[in-house]
Amino acid sequence: MSYQNFIKAMELAPKCKFYTTVGGKTEEDIRMSEKMLDIIFSNQCREFYAKCGYLSFYGNEIFGINPNDDSGILEGNSVAYALNDRKEYNLPKE
Repeated sequence: MSYQNFIKAMELAPKCKFYTTVGGKTEEDIRMSEKMLDIIFSNQCREFYAKCGYLSFYGNEIFGINPNDDSGILEGNSVAYALNDRKEYNLPKE
C-alpha cells in the first residue's frame, strides 16, 4: 500500500461501522517488539502502531503489537503470532 493510500485508509476507517482501536503504542513498545522479532518495522508500520495499536472494523482485524503480553493468546498480537509461527513451522526471521 502506498503511503498516500495508507493516510486515506486511516482517515476512512473511523467512519466504518464497528471501528475499534486500542489506542497508540508507545515508542518503547514498538522498539521492544522490533527487538523481540529481531527486525525493523517500516515507517508506515511504526506509524500505524503509534496511532492505532490495533484496528478492527466490519469484522476485519489489522493486528497490533503487545510485546508485554505473555498470556499465550495469539489473537490480535502480531508479535505473538510471528514468534509462534517461527517456532511452530521452523521459519526464519525473514
